[in-house]
Amino acid sequence: MRRRVETALQVLVLVCFIPPAMIPYVESLGTLSMGIALVRNLLAVAAVGCALACRDWRSELKDPMLGLLSLTSVLIVLSMIMNGTVYLTIAVATLSVIGFLVVNNHYMRKDPAQWMLLYTILLGAYLVLHVATRLFLPEGFVPEYTTDGKIYFLGTKNSAGVFLLAFLFTFTETVLLKAWSKWWLVGGYCAALLIALYNRSMTTLILVCLIAAFVFLRWLMDKCGWWEGKGRTVYFVLLGVVFILVALFFYFIIFRSKHLPFQSQLTELTGLTFTYSGRNKIWWRAKRLIMNNYVWGAGSHITIRPWITNNLLVHSAHNTILDFWAKYGVVALVPYVASIFVMLYHTFFKSRRVWVSAFVFALALMILFLFEAYEDYNLTWGFLMMLYLCGRLDARLGKEDT
Repeated sequence: MRRRVETALQVLVLVCFIPPAMIPYVESLGTLSMGIALVRNLLAVAAVGCALACRDWRSELKDPMLGLLSLTSVLIVLSMIMNGTVYLTIAVATLSVIGFLVVNNHYMRKDPAQWMLLYTILLGAYLVLHVATRLFLPEGFVPEYTTDGKIYFLGTKNSAGVFLLAFLFTFTETVLLKAWSKWWLVGGYCAALLIALYNRSMTTLILVCLIAAFVFLRWLMDKCGWWEGKGRTVYFVLLGVVFILVALFFYFIIFRSKHLPFQSQLTELTGLTFTYSGRNKIWWRAKRLIMNNYVWGAGSHITIRPWITNNLLVHSAHNTILDFWAKYGVVALVPYVASIFVMLYHTFFKSRRVWVSAFVFALALMILFLFEAYEDYNLTWGFLMMLYLCGRLDARLGKEDT
């Protein structure tokens, strides 16, 4: 009985902290949204209370990742106070993330298989409903939003990317922790590819294909006996390639507002123009906004007019780091970026033995951050926390690695 009650509470936590992304956009669901927010805040208070009162929970509060992300949450509220855009509901919602992080930290340590399975079931159901709404409601839930801004079950096609990536991660770890047949991975990844194709987000589709290719190559190298002793070298090369690409991206595209050195040659060869679906204009305008409010940010609701020829406005920088900096300033950005580096360090040194490493998903998430803003999703914070803690899971799986 106690087990069932605890599982029901875990499901309630996940549903309240990771609700369908379309709920805030649909006016008729306003009462539901407020009800979810109320339960979420109560659960957050209860989680923090348990962490302070219970010895088992209290010992986990010393975790550096939990400290960095909690500090980030507090500094976000401070930034909104300093830039004059704070109001009670958003401040409480921001601080409630601390409770969600505490719960993730506790159950990832106590029963990771169960926690990952619940994540997998919830995210899998969400993705199925997202595809269903795209199929049966092609115009979305909100008629005012058109083209790429159409709102489906998980929001826009771009916002669904982090849900799909998180699902693949928790599904992969569940298969490993439960010792299910590797055919489960084949079926899951095929389903994820189909969802990515139907969702029509090129970034998400490419990342799912790359992860699937890595899974297959890792399995093939294991079978041929090539992976033993070479795994960490492969991860180091992947890390180096991603860091170089990210550094080039920010230096040329963001800070210098120019094209990459080889971009003109690619345009001549392929005949394609590289505007990143119009994001380059948004990034350049976001940079100007940051320069005017670089310490405390401009507030949680920013407005960018990227194209002079029309009056179309966007409310996101379409890049997690830029969006975070534009909204909350460098004061809150520093511990957030530090938490990302801590997560990467931990997954690199602690999870290299597992059959499919959390490190690969961490790199995929960093690439996803380049093309969309995900810092306002509770799922993103939980995802970072789980990736960081995955070294603990991988240590258990080291002897079962095949």
